[in-house]
Amino acid sequence: MGEIVFNGISSRDLGVEVQHRRSFVGPERDYTVVEVKGRHGSIIQDNGNFKSYDREYEIAIYKYGQSLVDTVDNVIGWLRSAYGYARLEDSYDPDHYVMAVYKEETEIENIVGMAGSGRITFTCAPQRWLKSGEEYIRITAEDLEDAFYGLPTITNPTINDAYPIIVGVKENVDENDDSGFITVSNAYDTYTIYVGYELFTEYELDDYVIDCQNHDTYGEKIQNGSSIAINMNSVSYGTYPVLAPGINRIMFSGFDYIEIQPRWWIV
Repeated sequence: MGEIVFNGISSRDLGVEVQHRRSFVGPERDYTVVEVKGRHGSIIQDNGNFKSYDREYEIAIYKYGQSLVDTVDNVIGWLRSAYGYARLEDSYDPDHYVMAVYKEETEIENIVGMAGSGRITFTCAPQRWLKSGEEYIRITAEDLEDAFYGLPTITNPTINDAYPIIVGVKENVDENDDSGFITVSNAYDTYTIYVGYELFTEYELDDYVIDCQNHDTYGEKIQNGSSIAINMNSVSYGTYPVLAPGINRIMFSGFDYIEIQPRWWIV
């Protein structure tokens, strides 16, 4: 028996055991096929992305002391609890997770009134995210000063470009400080993004957050126990870094340290 966790809730908490995952289907690459009269063979135009796909689970349902009707109602409520994509992981692939949405096609077979069985289907975005890519890697100013044998590096273990979250922390901003920058270089390219300090002091921010996937920069501060985000795109410029497959060298200035969440993914 297996387990799935969807939108932060385990199937086992609701009396659902996964009998098996029906298949390990990967996403289909999105391309356009063009036929040209008088030309042998098709012209393939790669659209540069992968398509979403369906993932199915065969499940058994039983909750001690609860009717099947109530149990199924709770399960359906759980599956419908997310608005749009939510995180989905299962015990068959413990090192990865996907972003998925429940597909409204569940039919539960009644077995002796208290238990049931059926199939649930999720539509999944094509990326399988590595859980190891959620861990933040800290690089300090001292690491740069001690880099006798070269700059600090981060190695991308996949064959895909990764678009990280980078957090820059500056504990004290001097009035003479202008801006900081972060540079990532690899065998393919060099990326540098600059962030100004004007709003940092104005809003008494704790750190900068650079979202390289969504090309967004914002500052964060804790106020009354809650995190508040201030848009910083107006004082940021340059190229958002990419972590290419293989070795990536890291350089920065104007921060005490940075933390990088690499966000590795495969298909």
